[in-house]
Amino acid sequence: MQDQIAALGIEVLPEMWQAGYILKGEVSLTQPMGGTQVVTILWQLERQNGEYVGKIEQKNRIRAGTLNGPWGAVAVAAARGGAQGILKLLRQVEESYFRHKRS
Repeated sequence: MQDQIAALGIEVLPEMWQAGYILKGEVSLTQPMGGTQVVTILWQLERQNGEYVGKIEQKNRIRAGTLNGPWGAVAVAAARGGAQGILKLLRQVEESYFRHKRS
């Protein structure tokens, strides 16, 4: 996720205490049913002080067992989609920053 966010031009800092925003991720996977499962990735954005900013939720029905091993390209695709959502969220809460950045 860090690489995907950085690729969108958002600075990613190595230490949480330096950041203005903290991004938390959580993955859940349903039990297999009818040969499929639902994977949900929840990205929650908070300010450094813990104030909730917003969330991005990705949900997909997949073939059962698809994510039992290394995610590989699936992880990159999920992070790319999540990063796009986080950028959109940041543009809503930091309008003046992004308006200034385009100038």
